[in-house]
Amino acid sequence: MSNIKIYKLFIPFLIIILFANQGVAQKTNPRSKNLYSKALKYYRTNKLNKAEKFLDKILKKDSSFLKVYILKYQIAKRENNIQNQKQALAQIADRNIKFSPSSAYYLADIYFTSSKYKEARKYYNLFINNVLSSNKHYKKALLQIKNCNFIISFLNSESYSKYNHIYKVKKIHIIDSLHHNYWPFYNTFQSTLLFTRQNLSGGKDENLWMFNSKDSTYKELPFNSPYLEGSISATADGKHVFFSSNRKYSFGSLDLYVSSFKDGYWTRPMNLGERVNSKNWDSQITVAPNGKSFYFVSNRPGGKGGADIYKCYILKWIDGYRPICSDPILLNINTEFDEMSPYLSSDENILFFSSNGYPGMGGFDFFKSFINNDSLSKPVNLGGFINSSKDELGITFKEDGREVFFASSRDSLLDLYSFKFKKIDKCPIVINRYGDIVSSDSKFPNCSFYLYNREMKSLKKSNQIKDFSLFLNAGFKYSLYVLTKGYSLYVEDISLKDSLFNCRIKKDVNLIKCKKNQNSIIKDIQFEYNSSSLIKSSSLILNLLVEYLKINDNLRFEIAGHTDNIGSKEYNMNLSTARAKTIYEYLINKGISKLRLTFKGYGKSQPISNNNTEAGRAINRRCEIRFLGTFSVSSPY
Repeated sequence: MSNIKIYKLFIPFLIIILFANQGVAQKTNPRSKNLYSKALKYYRTNKLNKAEKFLDKILKKDSSFLKVYILKYQIAKRENNIQNQKQALAQIADRNIKFSPSSAYYLADIYFTSSKYKEARKYYNLFINNVLSSNKHYKKALLQIKNCNFIISFLNSESYSKYNHIYKVKKIHIIDSLHHNYWPFYNTFQSTLLFTRQNLSGGKDENLWMFNSKDSTYKELPFNSPYLEGSISATADGKHVFFSSNRKYSFGSLDLYVSSFKDGYWTRPMNLGERVNSKNWDSQITVAPNGKSFYFVSNRPGGKGGADIYKCYILKWIDGYRPICSDPILLNINTEFDEMSPYLSSDENILFFSSNGYPGMGGFDFFKSFINNDSLSKPVNLGGFINSSKDELGITFKEDGREVFFASSRDSLLDLYSFKFKKIDKCPIVINRYGDIVSSDSKFPNCSFYLYNREMKSLKKSNQIKDFSLFLNAGFKYSLYVLTKGYSLYVEDISLKDSLFNCRIKKDVNLIKCKKNQNSIIKDIQFEYNSSSLIKSSSLILNLLVEYLKINDNLRFEIAGHTDNIGSKEYNMNLSTARAKTIYEYLINKGISKLRLTFKGYGKSQPISNNNTEAGRAINRRCEIRFLGTFSVSSPY
């Protein structure tokens, strides 16, 4: 499978020489040597029963002839007799470990595969205590000891005893077929599961498929070709699809490609170029929801291990479908072993990936690491409820941030499974707020979009065009401000509850041409209690208001203050006037001409909501800007 390079421990078919050369010489009587030669002859001609009989004759007279147990182990391997393999290796490891330290290593592997972790740990320790650190299995044995400790700790944990019967991995039977199915990607824009499929017949055909859970149907994607395609990812708005392929004119054995939805069609897949792709294997891409960066896996020279995870930035999109990418950045989470199948959380703060280089349940486990620019925190294992002793690869989250799809070889074939995390372990999800920009005069002016996160007190700018997409973190409340020349300030309240399952909100931005006495409410300007002193975070919104006034430098506005009905009429009138004046003075200090501005307090005289509730009163405590007309006097602002 080209899109999943899995590196396994390999035990040669005949390792008699390996066993013997690692140990010490052994003196044996001539008769035993003769019988052993005959046994070896029968073994090489695949007459295993006859070989076994000669070996048993040797042991009746000379049970210390350890080479006999090596050959017995080989016979047991051919017969796939695990019990006999263990018995043969134990005879060597327990009698004279110096003769063949590798016997302890292979015995430990058998115990580990059989879920006998304490026994496995014992023999891994025996192995590393009797070989040099230069031994090719030394580092792997050290890691396996850590894996044993991790598993034993998990199985003895309170969490395991409490939740083991609740949190279960489920196979996705509707996709199960006579194929390998792997590298899933859940497309929240269409609520479909994309994945890679390969025929079990051994053919090299590898294609992209889509499963629709609504009608339980699946079909091939339009990006497939006579070549290999796999490991798909897409931006949150569904406009850009990234995948790997080895199609003609690729730079290496597998390259990264992109196709974009433009003018009603998918563009011809484009190679990301030799700045990203190498002469080696490049695959398993995950793209940021906003299409500004991506992560991928490569075995190119200069990494830390056989397969490593890299990050690239998309510096710009030419014509909306051709990305210009930065040089790949090698991540600090990579080990001398293998890191695979990255998946970026929709809020871009967490990178999920698979690794066989950190302590875990064995094979490739899922880990997560928190992102800080291009540096990542120490990886955390996702735990034994989802990870197994086999390989887990390619995780993707559904809309609720809890349920995941992933690929696993736990049932021999690599196939797709699902799992639901505890609520406290859920992954943040992103809501795609999208739509069109429409105006009252049917024109399509240039706009500046600003998103204000009310809880984080942060403001982000995003330049958009006629059709726009914004990516918002679920669980937060936002205000959307759209600044346009000649149009009223557009303000929209966006409240995203944490339990929201719909990852798409479609709503057009309706821009209204400025008309006299039109007003815009700015609810994010806040004051100290019973005071006209501004709260510090209000400066973000006031600076945005300054920007709007500079864009519309020929218009005049009134700053209007309003209160709720708590308190006397005189008190509220004075408070609203003082607050309006504070905003007025802030704008003037930022360079806005006095000739363009007035201020006025209206107290509690113009409520827009019910004053009988706190929520209603909060709405009534507001600031507005009212359009008064054009400004004819020549002035920069």
